[in-house]
Amino acid sequence: MPLSDGLDHEVRHSGHGTLVRRRLPGAECLSSWDEAALLRLVGRVSPLPVPDILDVRRDEDVMEMTLLPGGPLISRLAELDHPTRDRLGADLGAFLSALHGMPAASVSGLVPVDDTAPVDLLAEGAELFEACATAIPEGRHGAVERFLASPAPPPPPRRVLSHNDLGAEHVFVDEDPLVITGVIDWSDAALTDPALDLGLVLRDLGPGAFDRALDAYDGVPDVEELRGRAVFHARLRALEDLAYGIETDRDLYRHNALTAIATLFGDEG
Repeated sequence: MPLSDGLDHEVRHSGHGTLVRRRLPGAECLSSWDEAALLRLVGRVSPLPVPDILDVRRDEDVMEMTLLPGGPLISRLAELDHPTRDRLGADLGAFLSALHGMPAASVSGLVPVDDTAPVDLLAEGAELFEACATAIPEGRHGAVERFLASPAPPPPPRRVLSHNDLGAEHVFVDEDPLVITGVIDWSDAALTDPALDLGLVLRDLGPGAFDRALDAYDGVPDVEELRGRAVFHARLRALEDLAYGIETDRDLYRHNALTAIATLFGDEG
């Protein structure tokens, strides 16, 4: 019985305590071979664990990896107090500082370049809002509509190696104490705006954790520019997760997305 019902992979337990993941035909993500090569590179610099690759069967697009302890943070978000959120935010900020500091040349040809213009992302956000508007309280519609009608930020001054899907479902934590035990699913990794990964910290853990992540993030020449783009991505990804939760009938995604939308759009009246 598969552990995952995602669109890109089928995941199963092996008979000896590992995970076997097969990339499904037509999936728009890294091949198992390329993802395994990426994980080996990231594992050398990341302050947080990533899965160890044990075997790759290139002809079958299958990868076998170690199991990380704990479980996905997404199922714990509702119970987190502010000090815990802040601590997790700082840990993720240090992790992203190391990840984004990797030379782009080291992964050139291994991951794609995502250079989607912010104005095009904003147009996609309008489509997402149309798909999920009925689930958003009417009092919040004006704030969302003003955001979608506002100018998009300029393109990022640099592109870095990004996890590109660093939602709480891909951050694993221990039961007690609540510490990060690893970051999984690197199949969407790309060279793209560093604000995207940071925006997902903001979306899932809130403003305080986001501030702690920025504090731990080294080498930013213009923090306010990065902050503005991160807010932009956080808002779009909150709409995306809500639309996804509605489409797949996943209450956890709907609940967390609505919580994020209330925070991210709450200051706009």
